[in-house]
Amino acid sequence: MKKIHYLAFAFLTLAGAVLSILLVPGKSELALIHFKDKEYEVARRSYEERFMAGDRSVSVVIPLTQLYLQFGDVEKAVQLMESFVDENPNDVAALKRLGKFFQYAERPHDYLTILERIAALEPGEAYFRELSDIYNFNAQYEKQIEILKTLIDKYPNRPQDFIDLANLEATNGSIVEAEATMRRFEAIHPEAMTAETTELHVNLLLDAGKPQTALTLASKGIKRENNYETVVHFADLLNFKKQPALALRLVEPYDKAADNYPTLLRSIVLLWIGNGKSAEAYDRLKRLHTAGTLPEIVVEPFVDLALQHREIDFAISIGEEYDLTILPNWLLAGLAEAALSQQKKDFLARMVSELGDGFLNQNPVLAAQLALARNDATSALRWIERADKDSTLEMGQRITLATLYVSLGRRDDALRCYQEAASRPDVPDYVFLQLAGLYMEQQKAEQGLKLLEPLRAKRHSTDFETAWALLAAAAGRGDDVLAWLASANAQKLSVQSFSDIYFAAMEAAQPKLAVAVAERLYRQRHSADDQLHLVNALMAASRPAEALKYLRPLLANGTSRDGGDLSEKEQIYVAALNAALEAGEPVSAELKSFWSRRLGQSHLPESKREEIVYALLDLKDDAAVLPILEQFAKTKDSQWLFAFVDASLRAGKKDRLLQFLQTEVSRKDLNLTAREKYLRLLIEQGGDALALSFLRQLADEDIDEWIQVYEETLARLDRKRELIDFVRDRAKRVAVSDAERRSIASRLLELGDKRSAEQELLKLAAAAPPDSPDVSQLLYLWGPRPGLAALDWLEQRGRSASGASRAAWMRHLINLGSASRAVRLVTKEVATDRSVVDAYIDALVAVDDRSVLGNVLDSAVERESDPAGLRRFGRIAMENGNANTARLAFEKLLRARPDDRQGLKRLGSIALWQGNFSVARRMLTRLDDLGGSDYESRFYLGEILTHDHDPAARRQYQRSLEMLEASKDQTIAAKTIQAQLLERLGKKEESLAYFKALLKERPHDGNVRNDYVAALLHAGRYEAARQILDSKN
Repeated sequence: MKKIHYLAFAFLTLAGAVLSILLVPGKSELALIHFKDKEYEVARRSYEERFMAGDRSVSVVIPLTQLYLQFGDVEKAVQLMESFVDENPNDVAALKRLGKFFQYAERPHDYLTILERIAALEPGEAYFRELSDIYNFNAQYEKQIEILKTLIDKYPNRPQDFIDLANLEATNGSIVEAEATMRRFEAIHPEAMTAETTELHVNLLLDAGKPQTALTLASKGIKRENNYETVVHFADLLNFKKQPALALRLVEPYDKAADNYPTLLRSIVLLWIGNGKSAEAYDRLKRLHTAGTLPEIVVEPFVDLALQHREIDFAISIGEEYDLTILPNWLLAGLAEAALSQQKKDFLARMVSELGDGFLNQNPVLAAQLALARNDATSALRWIERADKDSTLEMGQRITLATLYVSLGRRDDALRCYQEAASRPDVPDYVFLQLAGLYMEQQKAEQGLKLLEPLRAKRHSTDFETAWALLAAAAGRGDDVLAWLASANAQKLSVQSFSDIYFAAMEAAQPKLAVAVAERLYRQRHSADDQLHLVNALMAASRPAEALKYLRPLLANGTSRDGGDLSEKEQIYVAALNAALEAGEPVSAELKSFWSRRLGQSHLPESKREEIVYALLDLKDDAAVLPILEQFAKTKDSQWLFAFVDASLRAGKKDRLLQFLQTEVSRKDLNLTAREKYLRLLIEQGGDALALSFLRQLADEDIDEWIQVYEETLARLDRKRELIDFVRDRAKRVAVSDAERRSIASRLLELGDKRSAEQELLKLAAAAPPDSPDVSQLLYLWGPRPGLAALDWLEQRGRSASGASRAAWMRHLINLGSASRAVRLVTKEVATDRSVVDAYIDALVAVDDRSVLGNVLDSAVERESDPAGLRRFGRIAMENGNANTARLAFEKLLRARPDDRQGLKRLGSIALWQGNFSVARRMLTRLDDLGGSDYESRFYLGEILTHDHDPAARRQYQRSLEMLEASKDQTIAAKTIQAQLLERLGKKEESLAYFKALLKERPHDGNVRNDYVAALLHAGRYEAARQILDSKN
């Protein structure tokens, strides 16, 4: 090949390589390819790589935002677009795209900001209108005003923009600007003018202080609309804006048409009234009413005018002709009030029937009056409470409200309303009299005085002064009222006022004032009532002797009621005599004479006889009433019995009393309660010895209380033999219950009769199970060393029982030191019962029969499958030197439960004792792995490891010592292990000292001595070891 050929070939090869490189797509093209192939995840990673590499071009940002939206990650799209806009702040397309993203992300505030930037960069009507809508929605009215101004300047083709702007300007307080906007609207869009736009403009003119211009515009608007509704509407607007004269000028041209257009008629009538032409309005309405052409729409002003002219009957007649529902509530209330003043109850009933009482919502006091007028207390109270909450209630209504409260018995509320009214300077003085009466009824006189005292310097009427005197008397200020009675004003008081002050003084316990007022009344009228009032006042003043002087003539003029209640005068007479007697006056005979006369009256009711007897008893005339008291004591309730007892003792007639009580307690016709009552009194008054035979009678009737009382009485009298005999007699009864027999046994024990108590307990326990309380009580009685008879009884009960019961009897014998008897109770028939076997094993342990015990345990272990039983049998075998049986038990236990901690420990220790170190190590290591090692098993494991020359032994010894010290175990075995542990851990001196103290504590314990000697030998203390051994010998 020629050189040129090589050059050509090389050129072609190089050209192919370059062309192939150019044909391989770059990262940008690959990302776009993946995006178009809808491989979004791959495309997103590609675009993100380009973006992270610093490519912030549109070709990266826009697809990447679309991919974020595709994956629902709006927030990332927003963040990416925000960063792009920050770098390209005037890119309108980017701003629009970011705005869309803000909408997707529901970020209206950010969207508004972007929209404002777009409108600034690219102004347009659509943007301005959207901004206007958003400003309106966000209540950003000042911004909306500016946008609307821009719209009507640049795009004035929409009339509504002018209306919206004017409304916003007016709302914003820019009345002049708003009115100018409306003028501009009317100039540019006259075809869009309506009644509503004219109304808005008229409103603005009136607010701008241009009423004449407003009237002119309204007139033009009426002519343009050409209907009476517009006339009325504009007139109402002018009237509402405080231009009634202009409103009347606006409608007067249409007056002739008013009779045929009710709405227009109503407007003219109301404007006449508003312009001071009520008479003309009333005359015109009367004329229409007479002619029968009065429209319903003007009935309201017609009725109102009738009431204003005080033509109440005429107003009511108008109301009766029409449907009352057409009238407003304020007018209905006025009509109702007028009807109430004229007592037109039928009309009032019709009003409430047709309207309910809701029309009185603004006048609840009147509503309450109407409710009371128709006897509806519930509704009245509801309205009263509503009125009471109104702080603006007028004084007259507040006083009326108080009287309504009184009518309903609500005194506290009435008082409060009167107080509120009384606090006003123009309240009439009669209110204070009513107020004083209420204060006194509510026992609040002091509170009333606090209200009246400051007003005394300004108010001097008789009503006010009387009110003050009543309250002062009721408040206990009788001396102040006495001083006031000497004043000129007091001389003007009526007899009724004096009488009221008397009763107030009496009720307030002001006798000095009461006597003074009563004397004044008695001097003025000399009536029997005034004389009796004076008597009462003197009694209240603790002047009974003077009261009697006025009373005796009153009694002389009257007659005593035969067999009836005491008259009022007689009651006061008796009270005066008693008071005089207490004061040391010589009236005892007079009082006895009065009661004796009363007692001698015929047809005297029994209750009155009782009262007289009490009165004579109070006078210490016991002997005179004793026969009557004895009769009462037999036939009446207990109070008379006790009265007879007291009177008998005071009169020195105790023998008579005791005879009476013995007779009554022996009566068979009396019930138990009565006999018990007499017996208690006999014990109290006659003593134990006298009552003993009667106590036995009730005790023999099996009454628990009296059995106890009889026994206690015998004990107090030191009659123990009788007491024991009585208790025994109770036990011999046929129908004695178990509970009673237990009580008898307990009582016999208390009395020291142990033998009799034992017999009763044997009866109770004869058929009782071994765990019964009766058997327990019997065992307690026998004590720890019972006699042969008791042991025979227990053995016999066990022999007659089977199963668990026999086992329980066996345990009783074991506990009482007679395990051999328990062994005798085991026969072939019962030897297979588990509970008997358990008891049998315990008995064999107690008698130390290890030979039989070993056989029994072997059989028991062979039959046993319960882990707890195997543990027990293994433990007993170990404690009694039977290591093989113990090993069999624990091996069987581990076959059933390989991880049983006690089984592992016991087998490990048995293997250790038998020199089988490998088995012992396996068992105890397994136990340690299970976390079940105690100080003892760790000590054993340490011994095994020591035998195996395993350095881990020290760790086991150390842990064993720590656990032992923490356990606080003070048994001899624990102390021995502790001494050995100290020795194993190299603490020889501590170990030897511990052994020495232990041997001193237990000098005869061979195991301790041997372990001590071993420790001494191990420590090389041969001489000390020899001495210990010599001391033993």
